[in-house]
Order: sequence, then C-alpha cells, then structure tokens
Amino acid sequence: MGREFVKSPEISGDGIDMICERLSRMPDLYLPHALATRADPVSQIERKDHLANLLRRDAAVFLERYGKSLNSVELQEFEALQEDYEVNWHLKALKSAMNPSAEEQRSRAATVQNRRLAFMNRLVQDGQYFSEDSMRMRSPLMHYEHVGQFQDPAVRDPGVRPGERFSDTLIRRSEEAYIQERLREERVAAGIPVEEPAEDRNRIDEESEFEEEYDTESEDEEQMAQAEQPTRENPTDSRASHPGEAQGHASEDGRPGETSGEEPPHTSEGMSGEETTSGSQYLSHAELADKMEDFTRLMQEKFLSGMDSEHVDYGHIDNNAALDDDWMPEITRDAEEKYFEED
Repeated sequence: MGREFVKSPEISGDGIDMICERLSRMPDLYLPHALATRADPVSQIERKDHLANLLRRDAAVFLERYGKSLNSVELQEFEALQEDYEVNWHLKALKSAMNPSAEEQRSRAATVQNRRLAFMNRLVQDGQYFSEDSMRMRSPLMHYEHVGQFQDPAVRDPGVRPGERFSDTLIRRSEEAYIQERLREERVAAGIPVEEPAEDRNRIDEESEFEEEYDTESEDEEQMAQAEQPTRENPTDSRASHPGEAQGHASEDGRPGETSGEEPPHTSEGMSGEETTSGSQYLSHAELADKMEDFTRLMQEKFLSGMDSEHVDYGHIDNNAALDDDWMPEITRDAEEKYFEED
C-alpha cells in the first residue's frame, strides 16, 4: 500500500479573495519597498495580487502586517491554520485585542498608564512640555485661574526686553495675543463673564508701537508749555487762574490761617495707596511657586488621563512597547518585595 497523502490545511480560495479584495482598496495599505517606491502608481489589481501571494506563501507574516486591519469574520478564515504555531500566536493576540476579557482589559489599562507615565517623565526631564509658557499656551484659562491672576502683570509685559531681537519680540507678542484670545474663548465656553484680566489692563497696545512714545512726547510738550506760561502771561491773570497760588500771595500780606505751609494733600500719597491696594492681589514668589506646583500637577494628571490628544499622539504612546523599559525594573522590584514579604 502506498502512503496516504494528507493535504495541509489552507484557507479557501473564496476566503482569500474576500480578504484581499477589501484590503486592496484601503488607501493607507502597507506595501513592500519595491512597490511603494515604484515610479508608476500601483493599481488595485496589483495590490490584490500582492496580498494573495503573500497570504498563500506565509500566512503568519500576512497576519503580522495586516492582521489589525482584519475583522472578526476574516479572522475566522485563519482558524484552518491554527495548528501552525506562529499563525496561532497572531490569532490569539488579534482576538484578544478585538474582544479582551476583563482581566486583559485591566492588564492593558495598567500597561497604558505605565507607558504614559514613562513618556511623561521623559517630557518632564526635557523641560519644555511642562514649562509654564507651554502649559499656559495649551490651557490659558486653567493657568489664569491657578497662577496668572496672582502674578504681577509686568511678567507678561509685551514691551521690548533688553538684549532681545526684534523678531523674538514680535513672536512673543503674537503668542501673547493668541493666548489672550484663547482665554476669552475658554471663559465664554465655561460661562464665565468675560472681563479684561489685570494683565490685559496693564499691557501696552500691541497694534501701535509708537503710541507710548507719542504720549510721552505730548506730556513733555505740555509740561514745557506750562513752565513757559508765567513769563508770557500777565502775572495777575496767572494768579487768578490758579487759586492755590493766589492763597500763597495772600499769606504774604499777613492774613492769619493762610500760610504757604498749609498745602493740600499730595496726590502721590493717594496714588501710592491705590498701588498698594491693587498690588495686594499679587502673591510672593514663594506663594506663586506653590500655585505653580499645583497647576503643574493638574496638567500632568490631564496628560495621563488622555486629555492632551490635541498635542500628543496617544496611540503612539500607548502602543510603544519600548516605553516598558522605563517602568519594568520598578514593577519587577515591587513584585520581588511583595514575594519576600509574603514569604
């Protein structure tokens, strides 16, 4: 008797055609270097032929490259090949990702959090992402509520700073204008009455760089005109137009109670009182440091919870196994300590 020939299991032709037909129409389909760099565009038929040839030749490599793009019905076609160790390993991993158990979900969530924490620690060490300027740019309202309203407005002075290039000044002013617009939008969205923050009330008008110089020149001209006025006008008229001066001359005539020493309260004292009152809302450096620490902690919690998707790619972070190297030694050490404690 001759040896009985046992046909190796394989995916049906209809199954291969169904899988490759759908995948070949995907716009972002991965293609090997020879096809991807070809001068002529790759047709849909050529893409389908490439997929079918790879699937028949090496199903494990096919699952490794395109398994995440398959649906549950298409994965069922690979059940015929589950005796192949590599194919079976990919099938289990793909099915687990598609329909994870409660334990797998908990394990996956822990892994994701550890990877985000590892990535965040790298950002902290870099010093840029969690700097005050960067965090304020991302969350203007949160910064204002926790830190900005307690800061001296001079910190955000848009004026030219010593040694700063003019281009850097323009960039800084543009960024400040963007932040203020975002702040207003976030206040409106949160239902908070929109009112000019202290830092806006005191900052220089960015639309005219010469307005301050013009005002200064006008004040100088007015002071010069007042200094020259007594020499041009009649002294009697001058005294009549300035009651304070008339009282001073009356005291020279010996009238009691009208001496030149009795001056009205100086206006600078009133200004000083106002400045002290308005300045009382600003905190000291030590108090601001505490506020800044709280704000940074909230921003880091926001990052870990996945609310920074506008600025970072969480998909890349959560699936980056290389980040496990940052926290795996700590997990191993904790497991060892727990083992010896139980022992």
